[in-house]
Amino acid sequence: MTLPSLGLLTLSSALLAAGPEPTEVTVLGVGEGWSAAVSNNGIVAGSNTATAEYFYWSPETGYHIIGGASAGNGAGGQAAVSADGTVISGTLVDPASGYFTAGRYQVDTGTWTALGGLSGSCDASVSSGWGISGDGEYVVGLGWDGCDAFATIWDGSEAGVSLGSSNGQPTRANAANADGSVIAGWQDGNGRQGAVWVGQTQQLITLPDGSAAAEASAVSPSGEWVCGLGVGPLWGTGDTWRWNTQTQTVEEIPNMSGGERYMAGTGITDAGDMIVGGTWPFGLPASFGSAWVWRASHGTVPLTDLLIESDVMWPDGFNFTFISGISPDGRWITGWGNYGSAGDTRTWVVELPGGIIDCPQDLNGDGVVGVKDLLAVIAGWGSAAGDVNGDGNTDVSDILNLFEAWGECQ
Repeated sequence: MTLPSLGLLTLSSALLAAGPEPTEVTVLGVGEGWSAAVSNNGIVAGSNTATAEYFYWSPETGYHIIGGASAGNGAGGQAAVSADGTVISGTLVDPASGYFTAGRYQVDTGTWTALGGLSGSCDASVSSGWGISGDGEYVVGLGWDGCDAFATIWDGSEAGVSLGSSNGQPTRANAANADGSVIAGWQDGNGRQGAVWVGQTQQLITLPDGSAAAEASAVSPSGEWVCGLGVGPLWGTGDTWRWNTQTQTVEEIPNMSGGERYMAGTGITDAGDMIVGGTWPFGLPASFGSAWVWRASHGTVPLTDLLIESDVMWPDGFNFTFISGISPDGRWITGWGNYGSAGDTRTWVVELPGGIIDCPQDLNGDGVVGVKDLLAVIAGWGSAAGDVNGDGNTDVSDILNLFEAWGECQ
C-alpha cells in the first residue's frame, strides 16, 4: 500500500519539528548533600551534611555515599574531583591515628588513602583536603604545623609539603590547575587575602583600588586565570574579580542586576572568558542567593539566561541559588538550589549542549589531547569513564576519536 504524499510530508515535518530530546537539569533529592565540583564526564562530588560524609553522583550509576569526614565537628575541607572523575579528594579520619587528615578516594576501588600533615596536629586535626589537580596527581589544602596552619600540597600519597606564608600568618590552598603547577587560596593578615602559588612561589592579589582581594577559590586548567570572592559594603552590592597569573593584572567582574553583598567566582574556563558562581546577602552556605554566569561577551547574568539560551529545561518552581563548580572542559555545571525554602536545598547538575570548550577528548582538563588522555581511555575501557564520543562506552571508537583531536584543544 502506498501512503499519500501529503501523509509522508506531514510525517516528515512532524519528525523534523520534534528534533532531539531537550537537555534537562538533574535535581537530586533533599538530604543528598551539597555539590562542590564536577568532572568532564559529569561526576559530581560533594558533602552530605546529614551523614557528615562525602558523596559522588554519576550520570550512569547515580548517587553514592563514600565515607570520609565532611566539614563540621572539628573537620575542615571540601570535596574535589579530578577532570576524569576517577579521584575525589577531601578529609577523613585516619584509622591509624584517629585524627582528621586530608585524603584521596579512588572511585574504581572505593578506597580512601590518608595523606597526613606537616608536623604535629591541632586539636583533632592533622590536615584537610580542599582541592585536587585536574590530572588527579596532587591534592591541596591545609596542613597543621603545631597549631600554625599553612597551605599544603600532596604529591600522590607522599607527605605534605608546606607552601609557606610571606608574613608568617596562616594560609590555605583551595584549588589547583590541571597539573598542580598553579594553586589558588588565601593568606591571613590582611583579611583572607587572595593568594596564588605559581611553581610553589606565592603571589598576593590586590584589587585595582589597591585593597586586598578576598580569597581565591578557583583556577583555570591552564593556570593562567584565577577567580574568587568579592565582598561589597554593608547593605550594598559586591563585585568579584579575575586575576591573570602571567601578567599579574586583576580585573573587576561586576555583579548582575539585583546582586547581593557577596559575589563568589567558583569556576573559570581555560581562556578566562567564562566565570560561574553565586551572589548572596549574608552567611554561609549561600542558601538564599542567586546563581550567575559571567561571559566576556555577555557580562554577568542569571544562570537561567544561559540555560534558556542553550535550550536547557529545568523543573517548574526551582530556584538556582549557587553554582559550586564547572568542569574543566566547560561541559558540566553543578550547584545548589531549592523550591522556595532554604530547608529544601538540594544539589543540581546539568550538561550544556555542545559545552563551552568543544574538546571532550581532553579528559584530564589540561587543554591538550595527549598521552595522559590516551591512558585515561585505556583505564576506562568497557565503561563510561573514558568515553569521549558520547555513546556511553569506552572502546576502539574513542581511541580513534582521540587521535583525530590529538594536540591543543581548539
